[in-house]
Amino acid sequence: VDMLKTSIGNSPVLLVVNQLDKPEDTHRISDMELKKQLPNIALPVIETSWKTKRGIKTLKEAIQNTLQTLPHFEELFSVVYQEIKKK
Repeated sequence: VDMLKTSIGNSPVLLVVNQLDKPEDTHRISDMELKKQLPNIALPVIETSWKTKRGIKTLKEAIQNTLQTLPHFEELFSVVYQEIKKK
């Protein structure tokens, strides 16, 4: 959590717990504690399993929804960026 605090600034945070391959598997992180430490975290924690595809649809939706909240999401890349990318 401390590492995240120093690197994310005001950016939104999606926390994903992977390898929860059995239906009874769950994460052991308190949502309330996370929210205290990282106020800009999106809850609930997203539980996934690439093996069974559990939570993948939820993760994709969360990414799309979070991206749309970013202030520059719909702006086109600058001409300068496009020129640099071509090189």
